[in-house]
Amino acid sequence: MSKSTGKQLALFPGMDKPLVVPNRPADVYARVAEATDEQTAAKFSELVAGLAVYIPARVDGDHWLVDALGAERAQAVCDVIADGFGVTMDFPMGEHSQKSKRDQDVVDMLNAGHYSVNEMAAAVGTSRRNMHRIINRLQKNQPKD
Repeated sequence: MSKSTGKQLALFPGMDKPLVVPNRPADVYARVAEATDEQTAAKFSELVAGLAVYIPARVDGDHWLVDALGAERAQAVCDVIADGFGVTMDFPMGEHSQKSKRDQDVVDMLNAGHYSVNEMAAAVGTSRRNMHRIINRLQKNQPKD
């Protein structure tokens, strides 16, 4: 039984608290949000997710980042990512990836406490075997208390 939810979690040994999708400290979008705000990070993520993009050390008024984010926020993004040097970076899909969405759906179902492995697998479109892999990975990657 989960201490925090009071729900039975017998299907998943060792699961005594709700799971979360881990927040990776190296996440470039989180660093952009810290330097600017969540709205700017979300907009930046929409623009570059899954692409290889050159980010300059400094932006001028006619740069696409300035057009999209405004001069001050665009420069803040450059400061965080380029760190004084221009850099071409392969940007992760982040929350735009199907895996991230699937992981959050699995976490929500696990935390609800009343879905079987078969039901979860069917809901996210994977096999029962792969669902066990997903659950194990999510449990393994939980933040340490």
